Amino acid sequence: MTTCPRINRTWKAVYAPIASQDIYITKLAYIYYLSDIAQFRKSIIYHDFIPRLTRTITCFIDLQKTAMETAVKRVCHTLLYLPNVIGFRTLFPLVPHISFVFRWTGVARNCDIPIRVRLHWHLSRTPGRLDVYIVVKDSRRVRYSTLLPSMETLRQFGVPNFESLFQTRGWKNYSGTTDGFRYFHRIAKVYQQQGDIRDINQRLWMASKGPSRRLGCLTSLFNFLEYQRVQQSFPSDRLPPWRSYNTSYGELTQV
Repeated sequence: MTTCPRINRTWKAVYAPIASQDIYITKLAYIYYLSDIAQFRKSIIYHDFIPRLTRTITCFIDLQKTAMETAVKRVCHTLLYLPNVIGFRTLFPLVPHISFVFRWTGVARNCDIPIRVRLHWHLSRTPGRLDVYIVVKDSRRVRYSTLLPSMETLRQFGVPNFESLFQTRGWKNYSGTTDGFRYFHRIAKVYQQQGDIRDINQRLWMASKGPSRRLGCLTSLFNFLEYQRVQQSFPSDRLPPWRSYNTSYGELTQV
């Protein structure tokens, strides 16, 4: 695109804003790449529209053995175990939540059942909240026990304490049936605490401050100390990240 000014102008005016609205994280290096783009406001693909036009952040995982990618699995596992999301919340103020989407076919009672799970980890300043949605094909052969192997699949994948979300009250989490699919919804409180993994929060936080043009080293030091102060505002207890669960009986949500 850099060799053709017309294509470059067209991309910048039309496609770059569209590409910047929905971010799909496929590996850890991509998070650092986004941090650099947001900090220096320069990219051939996204121009300077990240993070000001970004509205969604999604990590999509196909858990079929033939389709699973190690890099996507690793980044999803890392993000789910982040002690807090202060970096994402600061750099992407217009993004309401991080979405984790899992899709696979569960085998139960000699029948293949397509299953889709979506997690919404909210980034708001209110106490941490995680919305859990499960969608399965409506069938007479689908019972509560059908979901248990699915929970085991997610547990093996690294989603912490997921089984207890639907084992405690069973079918009371059932939200309804529409268009041939059954919907389940449950809410979990996310216990946030001090810490970081692979400097993800720190990189995102520093990127939110923009480039340090004047007094570069001094400005960077000030931003880092501010980041440390915010981190220290979280509890230092080493508790499981998801420890409190509540059932939602709200309106049926399409996922």
